[in-house]
Amino acid sequence: MPPLTRRTRRRVAAKVPPERSIFVAYPYRLYAANNLDYRKIFDDLGRAWNVDFVFADSEITSTHILEKIRRYIQATVFGIYDISSWNPNVTLELGLALGLNKQAYIIVDTSKHPENSDVPADLGGIDRIQYSSFSMLSERLLELVSKRFPIPAKSKSTPIADMQKTALELFTDTTTGIAIADIAAVPGVSPALARMTIAPLIGSRIRTEGTRRGTKYFKIALPPGRPRSLKKNRVVKTSAKRSSKTRKS
Repeated sequence: MPPLTRRTRRRVAAKVPPERSIFVAYPYRLYAANNLDYRKIFDDLGRAWNVDFVFADSEITSTHILEKIRRYIQATVFGIYDISSWNPNVTLELGLALGLNKQAYIIVDTSKHPENSDVPADLGGIDRIQYSSFSMLSERLLELVSKRFPIPAKSKSTPIADMQKTALELFTDTTTGIAIADIAAVPGVSPALARMTIAPLIGSRIRTEGTRRGTKYFKIALPPGRPRSLKKNRVVKTSAKRSSKTRKS
């Protein structure tokens, strides 16, 4: 296991206010073979939505480490606890969060969770997110974070808006299709996050062809602006009405 570090906590303090930080506990050994892919989901989402996911990066082997984890949990808005395989460290951290009256969300990888091992009745009231692939996990986390931290309606520049603008700039014309992997490569995020980011643009700025992995994205030509002559005609008609009223009076 990697040693406990303060790297994540420094990043939270330097870039993101405490009210946009989330504690994450997950079974490191369960994802040892693809740990970087698992963490990248959170890194991509954090960068795109301007939130920080705080990881303890250590096994709980002493009271000293447990106290540090308690401070991490206490300093964040809520926690996400991956109970796949019922890892004892994650279970302990979840219990610690509940004891501190901190809001918690349970996530479960159904492909790795033991069969016939449902969440205990005592945890039945906690919101649970199920996934069976990293792509699905990315989408579920984006749904959760977007609900907890909505983009202000009057905000003109947000990480998501910037990513959408970058995606639109990739299209040189309306006949060339682009794969989601190519769209995701420019901002350096996962395809799942890129797909969720441009979803609001489909139908108005972007159209799709194909299904699943073969889907291609095309730019929709914007309708031409209203001719200026129409405005002039409207002005002339308005002026004529005013002149008519003046003569009658």
